[in-house]
Amino acid sequence: MSGNGPLSLTTGIGHHAGSSSRYPRPIVDPCPDPRPDPRPDSALTGPQPGHNRDFLPTTMIRPSRTLCAALVLCAACASNASKNETPDEDRFKVKAWNPEVLENNNTTGVYLAELDVSLKAWNNLLLTARDQGELRRVKMLEEDITFRATKRREAILEQLESGPPSNRQIAALALGFTKSPTVLSPLLAALEDTEPDVVSNALMGLAILRDPETPLAGIAHHMTESPYERNRSNASWAILRVLRSGGDGSEHIRTAAHAALRDDEPSVRAHAALILAHLLDEEALDTLKLQLFDDVNISAGAASRGLAYIGAKQERLKGQCARALTGCLEKVNSTVKASVLRDLMLLSQRNYGKDTDAWVEWSHRLD
Repeated sequence: MSGNGPLSLTTGIGHHAGSSSRYPRPIVDPCPDPRPDPRPDSALTGPQPGHNRDFLPTTMIRPSRTLCAALVLCAACASNASKNETPDEDRFKVKAWNPEVLENNNTTGVYLAELDVSLKAWNNLLLTARDQGELRRVKMLEEDITFRATKRREAILEQLESGPPSNRQIAALALGFTKSPTVLSPLLAALEDTEPDVVSNALMGLAILRDPETPLAGIAHHMTESPYERNRSNASWAILRVLRSGGDGSEHIRTAAHAALRDDEPSVRAHAALILAHLLDEEALDTLKLQLFDDVNISAGAASRGLAYIGAKQERLKGQCARALTGCLEKVNSTVKASVLRDLMLLSQRNYGKDTDAWVEWSHRLD
């Protein structure tokens, strides 16, 4: 027997942050295959001699004697002329470097454009982060965006409310990083924006903000009724994040999550499974058992995690959930099987490895 720590809905699954066309939606597979360490960033390597036709070799050129004489003469003339001029004090005054002045001269448009670059980098890194080093870089980038968005929060809020669509789209996502309750109402109002991409990023901003006071009814409407799959995905992710932060999961949210289990978008089905597991919804068990055989790994993996979570939290349902997991071991693909085995270890606090018979025997000893 070996302890594996408490079971949570985040371990092994990873969150999925749906987004607009500006920020490609990252789908984090719940059962990722091991990947080698990334290669060094080529952007850090400058042009190498012999590999860049524009590279000019350094060559010493000896100037002629005539040219040297001319340069000396010009310097002497300039020196004599300067002695006859009246010094202009303003011309020679040294201006102190003032970062605040430079910051104020930086327009909101430029500031948003720079934030946009960081937001895209954060989103792309979220797509590929696998090891602790990459996850640390994601965290550092989040902290940088939080600092910069908080510093110009009022100006960004103004852009969200009255700026052009491209600025509203950037602002909606950036404001979520401020983690300030003052941006909750503006982000909720942005859900009524006429531009789908702005709505998508407002939903993503609410997910990142994850304020437990966030009213979820409007977000649930987007999860089930939006014609845009990225908006449904972002809405389901936002609901999951808010619930994990202590938000209220009303009966309306349960009903919407049950409907989302039938969504065509795999990430919506995955989020819905985790939402219902978080709410310990017993009525979802039969659907989650079927979802173990979903054609898309992220959805099947979320069902596995949801069943294990419910079984760990509800002792009377532990045997039922465990047998559902062990019963699929020889019927799912290798990627989903790895996820199920991991969830069984977390549920049982045992490690029978890949011994299916041992897992089945253990599950049938439970009530």
